[in-house]
Amino acid sequence: MATETALEAAPDPKATLSRVDAKLRTRSRIRSAAVALFREEGFDNVTTAQIAASVGVTQRTLFRHFRTKDAILFDDDGLVELFEATLGRNLAQHPPHEAIRCTIREMGAIYDRHAALFRALHAVIIQSPMLRAFARERTARIDDLVAWGLEGHEAFHDRAGPADVSSQATAAALMGAVRVVTDAWLEERMPGTMVTLCDRSWAAFAPILDCKVRLSVP
Repeated sequence: MATETALEAAPDPKATLSRVDAKLRTRSRIRSAAVALFREEGFDNVTTAQIAASVGVTQRTLFRHFRTKDAILFDDDGLVELFEATLGRNLAQHPPHEAIRCTIREMGAIYDRHAALFRALHAVIIQSPMLRAFARERTARIDDLVAWGLEGHEAFHDRAGPADVSSQATAAALMGAVRVVTDAWLEERMPGTMVTLCDRSWAAFAPILDCKVRLSVP
């Protein structure tokens, strides 16, 4: 009986992903409008009322997504949350390596859909040491998720303490390579879509996953 109740209470992964994606779309609209205003008028001269009005939402809605004006640039939890939900869903359906490949590809599709916004944010971030520090914190969180993903579906959802060293090293190496390609795409140094680049690059990324096996050997 308790098991049946737990199963009934378990969230639907597809519904969760849909809600998270809708949240990301709203956040993206707010952030896109804010970045345009910041570039035109300067960060200090733009108010949250202006940003909300330019998107067609209330300030209350804006503050549900971003606690402060600064957070519009600094707070990117929605993207990490989406990565977590996507990887969790894929781990329930595929072995770890394939789940990670699918997740990177799906995140590439998110970047493609919001290419102008992500490129504008990247241009702002690389000019600011404080924003670069925030970006490093965000990527560290994603690396941790990938490290746990390498441990498998059950370990990913339990996440009791840090992943083992081999998983951490493999995740850092893999996602470091992914970020090099992503940054080149954001800076328009690599043509095509992110999904295409993910597909073309995976053959080069995949051998990195063998690192975990080698490090795990006593």
